Amino acid sequence: MPLIAIATSDGILIDGRIDSPGEFTIYHFDVDGRWEQVGQRSTPRNSRCEHLPLVPQAAALLLADVNVILATHVPRVTSAYLRTRGIMAFAVQGTVDQALESYSQRGRLLDTLLAHTRRNARRPAPPRTPTKRGN
Repeated sequence: MPLIAIATSDGILIDGRIDSPGEFTIYHFDVDGRWEQVGQRSTPRNSRCEHLPLVPQAAALLLADVNVILATHVPRVTSAYLRTRGIMAFAVQGTVDQALESYSQRGRLLDTLLAHTRRNARRPAPPRTPTKRGN
């Protein structure tokens, strides 16, 4: 069943960004929409470069097994890159409990979208057609 990562520093408010160092709490949902916390992950911190954003590849590697990421800010480039890896990322405001309850209620719709995203992420690129160049 789906794994969801929520960017939160205190487990109460969604207050983290996907493109900067921080904490992600991981939740597992069952088929009945119930959830449980199953872990926590931290993005790497570097005291010399804290102001620099994380590259999308770092977030994708850290959260490769997650289906959905919720954070206060999700840059367009990061969202697009994560989608190519079969991960959906959403910018949301509010509490962790509100987000979990909302996912529980809408989970089946999101699971359908997620299945489509994952299928597209694994689909090979269409073959290139050779172009003729004039001399």
